[in-house]
Amino acid sequence: MNPAISLQKMKHHLLILYFNHWGITLNPDKTEQLLVTKPPTKIRIQANINIQSIRRLKDVNIVCYKETAFAYALASAGVVIAVAKACGQEKLLNCHCGRVTDKTQPLPEETNWKWGGCSHNLRYGIKFSKMFLDIREIASDTHSIVNLHNNNVGRLIVSKNMDRLCKCHGLSGSCTMRTCWKVTPSIHKIGNELKKRYMKAMLVNQSNLGNGKRRKKKKSPKQTRRKSKTKRLFIKGGKRKDILNNLVYYESSPSYCDARPDLEITGTTERQCNLTTTEPDNCSTLCCGRGYDRIMRQREEQRCRFVWCCEVKCHNETINEEVTVCK
Repeated sequence: MNPAISLQKMKHHLLILYFNHWGITLNPDKTEQLLVTKPPTKIRIQANINIQSIRRLKDVNIVCYKETAFAYALASAGVVIAVAKACGQEKLLNCHCGRVTDKTQPLPEETNWKWGGCSHNLRYGIKFSKMFLDIREIASDTHSIVNLHNNNVGRLIVSKNMDRLCKCHGLSGSCTMRTCWKVTPSIHKIGNELKKRYMKAMLVNQSNLGNGKRRKKKKSPKQTRRKSKTKRLFIKGGKRKDILNNLVYYESSPSYCDARPDLEITGTTERQCNLTTTEPDNCSTLCCGRGYDRIMRQREEQRCRFVWCCEVKCHNETINEEVTVCK
């Protein structure tokens, strides 16, 4: 298919999507804004790379590393959370409170609560995430199949981690009865769950993914795109249910320790590291075994004071400090 025609169709689809879902103004190129202001941007998914690094990779849409899988799943989960929460807060015109599909009833020792309130609309959030993100995978090749799979893993993680939020009722705050509703988990919690799956992401062989052509079989109209696509992900010796719940990729990640200008990877040389922490930015990990140097740096710091009345006076102060940087 002509890429220009495909892109035109995608833009047309997004235009229709916007008018059908008043209040949701998302742009495919700005999806990462859901993540930039959230904690997962600081989740270390490897010894010397964070989630922001994958967005700097050249041609991120045509590579499929473990980090790419993580980024796609996190973006998909972020859209679900943002939209489902907005529905529950009645900020959108086209959706309302979600239905509690969890039939779990209070245990005998927890009879002082009942379902009520305005739950986050998980079903609508998932539906919108599919319409918004999956449309970008306009091809049916290996890369698109893997991306669709990882998109769905992100949505699945949100579904499995819905939380219960309750409000107390009773005289003088006695909390004799509680009304509870379902809320989406925090993006930070989802980031941690996806990090676990990142650590055990499955490498698939492209030869096992087929040639991108779908088999012509009679299928129920209710079968989801996810099921038909995921059936074609095979790992020798692996169970299908394991594949459904885990991130997959088909390209080994490059070394982020060394500079790769062709991929816009800057490496870790001359990056500042920390000698006193056990976090991933510690020198032994971040410097990839090359060691570190101690250097003196100067930095400018602005100091201000209030002068009665009524003025604030500031001056710049030069501070000398010793820092450690990777060799």
